[in-house]
Amino acid sequence: MRKYVVIVGGELFNKGAQALTFTAVDQIKTRFPNTQIVLLSSMDFKRPNEEKDKYAFEILPFSLDLKSDLLGGLYKSYDYLSLVINKRKASKDIRNKVKNIFKNSTAMIDISGFALSSQRGEFSSLQYLLNLKIARKYNIPTFLFPQSFGPFNYGPIRNLVFHKLIKKELSNVKKIYVREDDGMENLKKLGLNNIQRSYDIVLQNTKSYSKSNIYKSDNVNMKVNDLVIENSIGIIPNVKIMKHGNATQLYNLYYQLIDHLIKNNKNVYFLRHSYEDKEIIENIKQKFPQNKKIFYLDEDYSCIEIDEIIKKFNFIIGSRYHSIVHAYKNFVPAIVLGWAIKYDELLSAFDQNEFCFDVRGEIEVKDAIAKLDILLKSFEQERDIISKKYKEITTNNIFDKVNF
Repeated sequence: MRKYVVIVGGELFNKGAQALTFTAVDQIKTRFPNTQIVLLSSMDFKRPNEEKDKYAFEILPFSLDLKSDLLGGLYKSYDYLSLVINKRKASKDIRNKVKNIFKNSTAMIDISGFALSSQRGEFSSLQYLLNLKIARKYNIPTFLFPQSFGPFNYGPIRNLVFHKLIKKELSNVKKIYVREDDGMENLKKLGLNNIQRSYDIVLQNTKSYSKSNIYKSDNVNMKVNDLVIENSIGIIPNVKIMKHGNATQLYNLYYQLIDHLIKNNKNVYFLRHSYEDKEIIENIKQKFPQNKKIFYLDEDYSCIEIDEIIKKFNFIIGSRYHSIVHAYKNFVPAIVLGWAIKYDELLSAFDQNEFCFDVRGEIEVKDAIAKLDILLKSFEQERDIISKKYKEITTNNIFDKVNF
């Protein structure tokens, strides 16, 4: 009898990806307690054993050489390429273990936030499609959980190849859940009919995590009690906005917004949602040396702890997508500095569009300050709006529809 559920596209370093992973693990274990969950993440497999051992699910690598080994035949020739990219191959024991898991898996779930798109590059798309091909070879029903899809603009000639490959592999997926209307349109153009619009799974998770589904011990130390004092605003930046927008202007925008908050007697907390964001936080914080109104929560908090921290804020100024998801599921308003359609559609779902700024264009400081003033005066009213919309959004949960 098949007993494993394989999760791909997840990882534990970025807190958004960690939240997706924890949500999938928790919801699956709650509904199917006898399944054994395996997270395939090469990055997380490199963690120390004592760190991996604290989780109630197994973590194994899924490097290119492992994928070529699972597919066999001509794909074995990818082993040389994998040596160039990964420097070393997986051990024989790991290869056998991963192969045994695929032979005995009842489902594969992809929880990538954004992977299948020409914007992520050809290699990312090929890796994504290889995962689906492996599942098809081993007759594993595959579910693509809510994520962004497209665009698929690989170039005039490459489009012929990629569009054919994408349609072939996605047609064999049991169900594709699409996070944005934009993604629905991109997939419809390929003639796919196994697609359904659905919100992010972290957003759909209305209950607290059952820690026993995620950790081997229920006594995991959560470090967030009394971290945030009253009358506080959270700042959760994203280093990627500096690549998509004008870094000088964006730093100045942060300086002006924070200065305005301090003048309004607010406490300001910097919170890191990814290890990548450490530098941008420290750069902004340097502008306010020894200011007693500014705090930096610099520990590597889990997404469960971050969820608890965010709910203590009056509102946040956020750029990490899942920091906004965490905020909205706790009815916390947000001023959002984003650069993609996923931000627009998320805020639209909660009637919060007016608080979204696209960093790819020029943002007038006075306009951002005006929106800041609205939240300073009426964040409680915005909480009510978000709460009502959240109840509408979470009427259906895709985990109730997935059957292994």
